[in-house]
Amino acid sequence: MPNQSRYPSAALLARYAAVVRETDKLERDNLRPNLLGVVGEIGSTTTVAKKLHREHKAYNAFARDAEEEFGDVLWYLTALGQRIGVDVPKECQKHWSAGNSRTLRRLTPRQRDQALLALAIAAGKLLQAQDRPSALRSELATVAQSYIYAVHACGLDYSTILRGNLDKVTSRFLEPTRRSLPEFDAKEIADERLPRHFSVEFLERHDGRVWLRLNGVFIGDALTDNIADKDGYRFHDVFHFAYAAYLHWSPVTRALLKRKRKRDPATDENEDGGRAIVVEEGISAFVFARAKELNFFSGHSTIAYDVLKSIQHFVKGYEVARCPLRQWERAILKGFEVFRLLKAQKRGLVVVDLPQRTIDFRPIKAPR
Repeated sequence: MPNQSRYPSAALLARYAAVVRETDKLERDNLRPNLLGVVGEIGSTTTVAKKLHREHKAYNAFARDAEEEFGDVLWYLTALGQRIGVDVPKECQKHWSAGNSRTLRRLTPRQRDQALLALAIAAGKLLQAQDRPSALRSELATVAQSYIYAVHACGLDYSTILRGNLDKVTSRFLEPTRRSLPEFDAKEIADERLPRHFSVEFLERHDGRVWLRLNGVFIGDALTDNIADKDGYRFHDVFHFAYAAYLHWSPVTRALLKRKRKRDPATDENEDGGRAIVVEEGISAFVFARAKELNFFSGHSTIAYDVLKSIQHFVKGYEVARCPLRQWERAILKGFEVFRLLKAQKRGLVVVDLPQRTIDFRPIKAPR
């Protein structure tokens, strides 16, 4: 019999419902976006199972990916339920508790597939009832039951799915308070902390190389785009300064400003060392490639979740993994805002304010 501690507490269910309500920006009087979300995310759970058939043991991320997809399904089911008067998390809890007689171990692949297909069929009936409120509520309750059976069949845990999705949507969509954000070097000596305030001049010379100057002293190496398509990557150090400002993290900035945390050998090696620098440079290049396809995020107020999720994988195991995705999004969007100005004007002063977690651009007159 499952351990009772695996059952979601009333507080967790209430918290989840509240966060769904807070992060739900879809139209309140139009059910179609929610229904599309339910069907789409259920399709994603079947896609995960399909990959398991195709890749077998090579697909060792099945449980992790399935948990995330089931979490997304639950979000849309909950948002739909909040519009029509069905408490989906509690409805799922009822069926989860009723499943005591069933074991939580993974069922056979055939049973797993049948459970997922049954969930898809239940979702189809939900669509058919969309214009009949009482039938829609009844079908949503049926979907909740099919959902929990599919969770059982995949060998997953309802509480884990709830917490995982709660962490995901909170990190991605809710604006963090400044006090909740980590400060990674607050207790270090002054010489090993990122400066709380600093300004860096970006100067493009006649040969197309970009130099950085801090307090009248040139730092780092002159940069070119290193690509035939001149795309402005020579100004990409602005992204590192944006990470420093918004995340209080940037091994590259620490190296440039000689602010590595050498008092603690483990931190020096693991957080500020060469591999961490390569990870940060990799993130910058990866995001830049996506931004280049989107006019460097001009006019954008969000970053695609798949980009942020990839960053999350990049930084796993490093201190910056504690930063919410929403803060990464702010760092990227602001970094590219300043990048576009630097690229257009070929020079400028980037002002970094760590306490306020901001960077700003100030123009510099070109020499005559």
